Amino acid sequence: DAKLQAPDFHVLLFEKLGVNGQQVLEVFEVLDGPDYDADGGEVSLEVLKDALQGLPDLSPKEDDPLGVSFAGFLEPKCVLECVSFRACGISRFELGPMSAALCKCPWQLRALNLWDNRICDAGAEFLAMALDEYRGLEFLGLGRNRITDRGLQTLCRPYRPQQVEEADVQAARDCIAKQEAAIKAAAAAKEKAQGQAQSEEGRQRRNPVSLLDELEERPGVGEEGPVFFLRKMSELRCLDLSDNPIRSADVVEALQPFGPHGADLLLRCTAAAAELGLRRPELLKEKERKPLLNLGHAKDASTPPEGWLLRLNPF
Repeated sequence: DAKLQAPDFHVLLFEKLGVNGQQVLEVFEVLDGPDYDADGGEVSLEVLKDALQGLPDLSPKEDDPLGVSFAGFLEPKCVLECVSFRACGISRFELGPMSAALCKCPWQLRALNLWDNRICDAGAEFLAMALDEYRGLEFLGLGRNRITDRGLQTLCRPYRPQQVEEADVQAARDCIAKQEAAIKAAAAAKEKAQGQAQSEEGRQRRNPVSLLDELEERPGVGEEGPVFFLRKMSELRCLDLSDNPIRSADVVEALQPFGPHGADLLLRCTAAAAELGLRRPELLKEKERKPLLNLGHAKDASTPPEGWLLRLNPF
């Protein structure tokens, strides 16, 4: 019941819950306002408890008006290749319509920057569903949000190999065969187009990229038959999760082998990066490593590193 001023309120929440940042000050200002027990710049934890227990059920809606407005810039009919919504107050509510737009596979969209918003682990679920459908995004910036270890695992889920039931193995092979045929057809069409005059009217839209998934066969345990895992390929080259409350180095190490080949995972200014840097100092030596991102150009033709390329150095 003790009354706390803003600095003490901030320190206590950080010590007990590990929560800090601008959102703590916003909560304090709301609790100190006319809707709650305002007391001249002082708030008790009891008021916070009552406020949390009294919150209504706020489930994200597909027709959230702000989300629909943001989603208009992500629709397939839009011509934008790079979209940045920095510090726009985007949360899980707006991400419903935005993720629905991404699921329509807007192949012209290469980069989406959502730096410094209010995206939490629940919002990461929406983005993971979109990444599972649209594999043409090359950069996703989620720095300075509210994503924890759980949200990191969720966002990496579309890139992990998924076990395929024995009854579905042939269907997976047939799908890969169709992908191979599509890649050959696209290459032939490109070669044919090189000998024809190209129209110079307007900017050419990016065509869908043909991706070839991988079906891996692993030996079973004991007398059991082989086990199959399907790994979906992606154009993703950089996932930025810097300055988020990601704390577990063990979680990062477990996820690292399963990222897109040679894609960067930025975890700068996180507790997990600091811990992992102490365990493996070689990960902090980035001066001789390749540039982070080069949109619109093919990945390095040499053998890419297996899994995520971790970026931990804060400088």
